[in-house]
Amino acid sequence: MTGPRDYNAIAARIRALPSSRCTVDLAATVRGHPLYVLRSPPSPSRGPRLALSAGTHGDEPAGVEAVVRLLETGDSTLAGFDWVAFPCLNPAGYAEGTRENGAGVDINRSFENEEVAEALAVKRVLRGAAFDVFIECHEDWEASAFYMFECGDAAGALGGRVMAEVARECPVSHASDIDGMRAVDGVIQVDEEFAEYGHRSLALYMWRFHAKRVLTCEAPGSLPFEQCVTAHMAAIRSALANAGL
Repeated sequence: MTGPRDYNAIAARIRALPSSRCTVDLAATVRGHPLYVLRSPPSPSRGPRLALSAGTHGDEPAGVEAVVRLLETGDSTLAGFDWVAFPCLNPAGYAEGTRENGAGVDINRSFENEEVAEALAVKRVLRGAAFDVFIECHEDWEASAFYMFECGDAAGALGGRVMAEVARECPVSHASDIDGMRAVDGVIQVDEEFAEYGHRSLALYMWRFHAKRVLTCEAPGSLPFEQCVTAHMAAIRSALANAGL
């Protein structure tokens, strides 16, 4: 697992992104750390709407690096999308190297809780918004291969294509059971059985209130950091290229 990381360096990279590429706004300040929300530049012709997030768990830094790097390089797959991104949703946890936020709360179990600052910031920023697709980046420290959750409209249409691209960067899971859930070539299809969980996680919150399609990417945190970063970048690129929007 990771230890403490320099969130100030991530924040500086975010602030340094050129205004021609995105706008950078402060969504909240949490325990002295800025939580940023980024948006695509205003465009006279709005494209499909995308929401992107990483760093919900502070000890999962590869997704943060992947999202920031995609924005730094001006990746062409974002062109044509009207997007909103939370590149590091848990800045205090990132700085401390902990899954939970600075108050010891797992943000990804807090979206039915009106008292968690980071979840409140997301809800405030996204109030009234609707997205064609939401992609979030996580890491599973017990996994040795990449897998993902997929839900929403046309479920199953993206997962296989995404995993084929990810396989170029790191191993993908072919287990039929992942954490007690049925999986096909590394893709877990989320269905009505998940209704019992309400919308406590960010993915289920987005699916219920904001997004037609949701992809939760789980990189194998046991692999080298750079390999996890490139795997996440491949997953995002492939999802956007194959979304059919």
